[in-house]
Amino acid sequence: VGRDDEVALLSHTLNMAVDRGRPALLLVLGEAGLGKSRLVEDVAEKGRECHGAVVLPGRCVPYGEANVWWPIASAVQAACDVDAGDDQEVVTGKVRAAVAQALDGTDGADGAVDRVVEGLLHLLGFDVLRGIDSTRAREEVTGSLLAFTAALARRRPVVMVLSDLHWADEAVLEVVGGLLQTTARLPFVVLATARPVLTERWSPPEGGHHSVVVHLDPLGRDAAMQLLRSLAGDRLASLDDGVADELLDRASGNPLFLEELVSWLDGSGSTQLPDTLRGLVAARLDGLTPPERHVLEDAAVLGSRGRVEWLAIMQREGHRSDAAVHASLRALQTKELLAVEGESWEFHSELVREV
Repeated sequence: VGRDDEVALLSHTLNMAVDRGRPALLLVLGEAGLGKSRLVEDVAEKGRECHGAVVLPGRCVPYGEANVWWPIASAVQAACDVDAGDDQEVVTGKVRAAVAQALDGTDGADGAVDRVVEGLLHLLGFDVLRGIDSTRAREEVTGSLLAFTAALARRRPVVMVLSDLHWADEAVLEVVGGLLQTTARLPFVVLATARPVLTERWSPPEGGHHSVVVHLDPLGRDAAMQLLRSLAGDRLASLDDGVADELLDRASGNPLFLEELVSWLDGSGSTQLPDTLRGLVAARLDGLTPPERHVLEDAAVLGSRGRVEWLAIMQREGHRSDAAVHASLRALQTKELLAVEGESWEFHSELVREV
């Protein structure tokens, strides 16, 4: 809902990558709940339907996964038809078959297959590169991945979907650039999602590939209303106009927020937000620096909008220096928590202010 322009831009660039044989990086940036994954799924499906592309999904996780290569490893699993419960012998057979098929016709194919298979097995978490140091092991893994991916792209278009790239290890971010360079003149697309914090430690690599960065905005009022009708169904007719407006105001164009609010809506009259929604917003606020959080808390006390000088006064009266107010406001604006214009500020979301 409300993403026609974004879908058109990303799909057009994907079409160019396939039709002209030039790789592309398509990066969708946005805060949690704006629909990044849904948007990327739609574009990837168009690549599969229109071009017969093989879609290789990978997801970065914030914790709980010891293998730093996991996002890429899960994409390799999909390419080799590896299931989560397969043992090493089964995985080795599947990887060897996939690599042999991809490298079919390559000079010195037998030796190349063996080397690529070893590197990919190490990437998947199996200790097959014994006796070599970690730097050499990383080089072997990277070389095997690049060779395998390029071979796949020579046979048919490849779309590698990497979700939540802001949680990726440096090794994964580095290999993204390598993939785009190795697949020069091939129909290979990296379709990634991330929160804006990614840009603080990584920028899309330059090179001979297409590169599109889409900053996903909250839904407009009309699109949010369309989504509300879809989510609430018959319940919407029984709501007062004021209740529907309050839901839209609280959600502030965030589809996930709106979905959570609708599921919480039971007519009980409770004004307490659902725990899942509070947790989602609170996790976002946990990433703020102490000065940023102080300014945001003072702003929340003052109201939905106000003057910068009011925040400076509150900082002084709270026995904190007001020198960092402007710097904190710039940071909060960059993180899309507050909108700052001239000497005035306003919360992007009433929901954030409430939490």
